[in-house]
Amino acid sequence: LNDIARGRRPEKAAEAVGDLNVAIGIMEDDFRRNPGKALYSEYPDALVRRALAKEELKDWEGAVEDYTRAILLWRPPPGTPDKPLRGNAR
Repeated sequence: LNDIARGRRPEKAAEAVGDLNVAIGIMEDDFRRNPGKALYSEYPDALVRRALAKEELKDWEGAVEDYTRAILLWRPPPGTPDKPLRGNAR
């Protein structure tokens, strides 16, 4: 994003944050209307993308908040064991 322009295009990162705010807001509204339903597998990814854009803007606290929310979403529910990722190794 802004790295390619060597930090000279912060408006692009700001536009990305704005666009992702809209997308994440839509997803969160749907979650509130449909509690307990698994909607939008893209939600954690959108949080990570917004965190990356916030990093470009040096909004460190906002980036950490988004990363933390994404990590919590990727964790299994309480009482459920972690399932390690593995390929087709035998």
